Amino acid sequence: PIVATVHTTARGEAKYNSSWLYKVGFWFEDKTLGKADAIICVSKSIAEEMKDRSNIFVIPHSLPQFQNTEYGFQKNRKQNSKFTILYSGRLERRKRVLLLLQALPYLLQPVCLNLLGDGEQRGFLEYQQSFYLGGKHDISFLGYVSNKSSEYWKYFEMADIFVCPSLYEGDPQTILEAMSYGLPIVASDIPACREMLGDSALFFEPDNLSDLVHKIDSFIVSSGLREIFGLKAFGRAKERPTAKEIANQIIGIYEKVC
Repeated sequence: PIVATVHTTARGEAKYNSSWLYKVGFWFEDKTLGKADAIICVSKSIAEEMKDRSNIFVIPHSLPQFQNTEYGFQKNRKQNSKFTILYSGRLERRKRVLLLLQALPYLLQPVCLNLLGDGEQRGFLEYQQSFYLGGKHDISFLGYVSNKSSEYWKYFEMADIFVCPSLYEGDPQTILEAMSYGLPIVASDIPACREMLGDSALFFEPDNLSDLVHKIDSFIVSSGLREIFGLKAFGRAKERPTAKEIANQIIGIYEKVC
């Protein structure tokens, strides 16, 4: 028996990437999934893309290991002199990190932007940052850091908010990490982010610069709003299934098809 797990689809990726690899990927994905006895999708939004297929099961990512088990730690974050924004993820076109850079000159005050991750757009984004710094903002390209290291979580401790400007996601693990750390979140209003976050984030219209600026500024000016949404995100994260629960669900699917 074949059990396939789908995090994102080639069809979805191809909307934001012109590479011929995605066209080949679409063909390969279609052939592979056509032979699958069961297809595990990491979110309902990905399952919706696969609605022409049968034997679909939705199993989201499990909750990451909590660095802290109580929300109170959020009040004791490491304080920087500047308001600190964190992004974690691939540096590629569909992630729209450029939009986040473009938002900086319009924010109400200077900020520190920490970018965790690597990808094919890193060189382009490092070149572009000179147009958006204006001598006021600090931008750090931190590269890939394993989420199993204490260094990775250090940047969550330093952050005031987490921003996800992506145009397409499956079940964004880095958002779940930010939720589990009690960070207030600004996210693009796309199905996967809505599904994961519910009402525990400020959403902006995808690719809308002024709306992104407005939502970030809302958190900048109000520590009370940050506290409210950080607590909401933390509480919603704790509702996610554990790794053991996810494992049992997957075992159950294998037992059905074997």
